[in-house]
Order: sequence, then C-alpha cells, then structure tokens
Amino acid sequence: MPVRRFPFPLRVGTDICSVNRIRDILLKNQGKENERRPLHQFLTKLLTWPERQYFWERFKTDELAFKDIKRTSEYLAGRWAAKEACRKACPSINADSNGFHRIVILPVTSHNNPSTAASQRPEALILHEDLADRRPTHTKAAAQSLVRKVGLKHFNVGKEDGQLCELSISHDGEWAAAVALVPEMDVKVSPRECGQQGVELSKRPLSPEQELSESQDNVGNSGKPAPPKVDSLEEDEATLNKRLHHLERKESALRMLEQIHGLESTIAEREERLSSRWQKLEAGEGPVK
Repeated sequence: MPVRRFPFPLRVGTDICSVNRIRDILLKNQGKENERRPLHQFLTKLLTWPERQYFWERFKTDELAFKDIKRTSEYLAGRWAAKEACRKACPSINADSNGFHRIVILPVTSHNNPSTAASQRPEALILHEDLADRRPTHTKAAAQSLVRKVGLKHFNVGKEDGQLCELSISHDGEWAAAVALVPEMDVKVSPRECGQQGVELSKRPLSPEQELSESQDNVGNSGKPAPPKVDSLEEDEATLNKRLHHLERKESALRMLEQIHGLESTIAEREERLSSRWQKLEAGEGPVK
C-alpha cells in the first residue's frame, strides 16, 4: 500500500518557556528608579492591546503584579509559549518575524463574563497582519487608563481578518508549555510588504474544486470570464506541452500498429498461396509455377 498523506489540513506547534527566565526579565532593574519599566516594555513586546487590557484586569496594578511576581511570571511564560507554538504551526508568519502581534490569545468567553475569565480555556486568533494598537499610549498612567476604559467587550473578533485555532497551556513548576492546533492558512502579503494596496498572494496551490469555484466567481454580468492570471497561463502552457508530447507518442504508436497490421496481411496472403500450392501437389496436378 502506498504512503498516504495526513488527511486533514492541520498543523501542530509546541513550545516550552522557563518561568524563571521571564521573572528575571521583569526584575531586571529591581531596586532602581525605573524598576517597573521592564514589565511595560515586556507587555508591549509580547501582547496586543486586548491581551494587555486582559492582563491588567487580572493583575490590576504594577504593585499587585510585582507583589505576586511568581503568578505574573507564570502567566506571561504561558503566553510566550502559546504564541511560539502558534508561530511554529503557522507558516504564514515569516521566519524573520516573531509574529507576537499577529497572535491574540484570550479566554474564549472572556468578552461575555470577564469576572470569571481566569478560569476559561484560552483560544488563539492568528491574524494576517499585526494588530495595531487602538490608540497610542506614551506613559504608564495613560496605558493603565486605557485598560480601565476600553474593556474586553470592545474587541470584536469577528471583524478581524484571521483564523481561530485550538490552544492548550500547561504549567509545571518552573516551566510553562503550550500546544497549538492550527488549520492551514494562505500566506497573504500586506500592502506594507508589497507596496500595493490590497495585493494578496497565496503560496498554496488551489485544489480542482477551488479552481472551479474561482473560475465561476470570475464570470461577470456579461457572461464572459475574466482574463486568466499569469500563473494560470504558465500552467496551461505546461499542461498543453505535456498533452502534445503524449499525442506525439500516441501517434508514433499508431504508426507502428499500422505497420504490424500490414505485415500480418502480407503474411496471411503468403500463407494462403502456399496452402493452395500444397493442395495441388497432393492432388497430383504436378508442380505449380
């Protein structure tokens, strides 16, 4: 039996993160005047604005977050591992980018009941572009003010261009681990990357059903199909060349068959003449010239 491909378009990613490493980052300037600064820098680097406001809804203030630094570090280590797991399972995120702001991780029902969000399972939303901040925040006070006013219910997942995926985060002592199950996503090039508004490139070839659907969608009101893409023209040319080669081989085989049939006819005629001469010899009619 030939080897069969995995039947479902799913990818799995996993990652593990040290809780102590995250704690060391957060406590880097402990005892100094700007000792709270690493926390806000780390949150800005790792989390999108809905995730940051969810963080502050759980940990309230800087003082409470640093008072229970173990729980804070465990939470952020789990988020780090979760985003790395999603990134590894999603080829649409470029390898030269960490993609942290293209991945939003929030409890599934947190927008309905924020008070019990801590006990809800997480879910990841992978976006085709970085999620821009809702508005710039230049100071620590402004950042916390934004958290208090916006609220999770104002983040509408349905309006974002992306893919939801399953996610599991686990903690054990000094380690946080995560596993992500991500459906295959088409690679889209943003206008910033390609320099043209609205240009999208798909790196995954279409299935025959998708090609048929796309060709039907391209038919306008006039009933005439839209001009084919350059890629499709190149594919058509390659297909035609293969068909031409196949027809040439078939024509050559037909010529050989015709020659064989001609030889068979000649042999049959000679056998018939020899049989007739043999019968005359047996009848005593003498040699036949």
